[in-house]
Amino acid sequence: MAGNPAATGSKLRVAIVHEAFFGESAGVELLARLKQATEQGADLAVLCELPLNHWMAVDQKFDVHNTEAPGTGIRQGWMQQCARAAGIALVGGAIMTTSLQAGADEIPPEQIDASHCHNTAVLYDEQGELRLQYGKMHLPQEEGYWEASHYSPSTELPRTVSFSPTNHIDKRPWTVGIQVCSDIMRPAGAAFLASQGVQLLLHPRATPLSSYQRRWKPVLRAAAITSAAYVISVNRPSVGQADTPCGGASLVVSPCGDIILETTDPLTVVTLDMAEVDSATKGYPGYLEHSQTLIPRAV
Repeated sequence: MAGNPAATGSKLRVAIVHEAFFGESAGVELLARLKQATEQGADLAVLCELPLNHWMAVDQKFDVHNTEAPGTGIRQGWMQQCARAAGIALVGGAIMTTSLQAGADEIPPEQIDASHCHNTAVLYDEQGELRLQYGKMHLPQEEGYWEASHYSPSTELPRTVSFSPTNHIDKRPWTVGIQVCSDIMRPAGAAFLASQGVQLLLHPRATPLSSYQRRWKPVLRAAAITSAAYVISVNRPSVGQADTPCGGASLVVSPCGDIILETTDPLTVVTLDMAEVDSATKGYPGYLEHSQTLIPRAV
């Protein structure tokens, strides 16, 4: 995964997978979609928020079967195996139980509740190795989005990782960070990632169609402009779950705020060019300094 920092120029082919996978055939369906992405030349596939769960936040009833232990859960296993089998890096997520992390006291499943869980996004490389993990910090609690009833806010600061697919070994690696859905509505997280030099901000989400144009679209454009980074936001569709409130397009925003892609197709592949990031960081507002003292305090 490590690229050559001295190398110049790097393009990345990214698959936007506007689809959720749950039920008995979830792993098979995910693998088939990832193989399609690989056939179209994608290096990285980005899934929606909690892509291997049904959208449980339609009600407030906590169910431990929606959760799993970090590193050993069935959904994490599917994602790792599918990434490895398809030969593609993958961004997905799962509800992970903090009480079962290494070194923590294990508690009986019947005693696990939302306070023991985080909505956790993950980045696996094409070998199925975990490269980055991030827990959602900002949780809605309203009709159709009773998220605080199912998991608790993470307190871990967002971090970046240097990412380069194996076939990009002679190219500059990408600096990648993650925000999950409502996190982008509090800009401190994106700003903190920008202070770490983020070039590609990945944003799995599950949002309603009603607020897409007036709320999500402008905020995502603003995040790209102020971070001087590509933003890829993959939304959860309503297909396959009649009671979900989710809807609206997935989109890709350039580092200068232009909409590159806006789609509800199950699979679309786009090419990102690091030269666009370089240009944005040299122009306004990209060249403005990121305060290393103010941002951590704000977060």
